[in-house]
Amino acid sequence: MIETAIERDFAGGRFFFALNALAVIAVEKGPLSPALRSREYPVSIFKIYDELSAGVGIDKQTEQAVMLPGANVFYGDLHHILERALICAGSGERDGEEFKVEDRMASRLVNDYLPRHIEACALLVWDILHSTIKGIDLKKNPPAAVTETPPLSGEANS
Repeated sequence: MIETAIERDFAGGRFFFALNALAVIAVEKGPLSPALRSREYPVSIFKIYDELSAGVGIDKQTEQAVMLPGANVFYGDLHHILERALICAGSGERDGEEFKVEDRMASRLVNDYLPRHIEACALLVWDILHSTIKGIDLKKNPPAAVTETPPLSGEANS
């Protein structure tokens, strides 16, 4: 399992969600279905995360994440990220039975659940992206050693 995988209740079961590097690239390229492409792609997962973060707050009584006015939520992004994260993590449980989540099942789960639970799915996508980004090492590589460039042929050494 990917280190940044999270396990959450979803669509009447308990599922793992994760985005590996290939899934992140797929998310940034955008949904394949023209019906879900509601903006110009590619879009960085950092931008999607920031857009969602603008509308995520913490309820002081329950200490749970809640959606607030101000989030910029694109349905196609939610749909695509949920599908990719289900497929990438690849497993779930419903009624005590564990099973493998593949493309068709992920698509069906998202198609059935997302339209009726947009706010919960936006929070779940924010959680998936938060976990993915938190797990990415953003440290810069150390600078390469400086070497002298050999003179081009025909140039004299000074």
